[in-house]
Amino acid sequence: MIMTHDFHFLKLYLLHCYETALPFPKLDKEFIKEVLKVPCKDAKSGRPVGEKAALTKRVLRDLYDRHYKPYVREEVPYKHLNTVIDYMAIEVITMYENNIKARFVGHVKHFVNVSWGKKDALAMIQASDAPSEEKRAQGNALCAQLRKIKRDLLSPSEKLTSDEMYHDWIEAQRAHVMSCCKLNKGVYYS
Repeated sequence: MIMTHDFHFLKLYLLHCYETALPFPKLDKEFIKEVLKVPCKDAKSGRPVGEKAALTKRVLRDLYDRHYKPYVREEVPYKHLNTVIDYMAIEVITMYENNIKARFVGHVKHFVNVSWGKKDALAMIQASDAPSEEKRAQGNALCAQLRKIKRDLLSPSEKLTSDEMYHDWIEAQRAHVMSCCKLNKGVYYS
């Protein structure tokens, strides 16, 4: 139960950070442990936490109380869970790392499609009064342009192949999407 709440609450917190332009936290063991403790009843014993951990805990608890707690039936007592939470934090980090390694390219492709409104654009093309051959050609042109954007975003090459109107966006997003990667041949080969 704690693990399920952790994933849902962590997703809520990351969406909150995105929508309020807060910096994203580093998903390390200490942060994940704090997230895992949020749905638990506070343990009054133990040593006091540091200032940074106390601030993180307050922010997480406030978001939990305002937006997540109404959907939880009961809080789990924290007593005797510290070792379990340590292991669960490692497991959560491993799950996220494995997901990113296995599905990174797919996530980036989805990000580009959503950012440029592929679904809505294709729906508008299909709803138009144009002949079916023209609709097909417009859909293919849109998909071809999005493929070029995706290729540019995932490529280590400085030379961009997509239309120039997308270059500023690609450069801005590349700084975030590819910030952790040093690539020679590209994502597909790493």
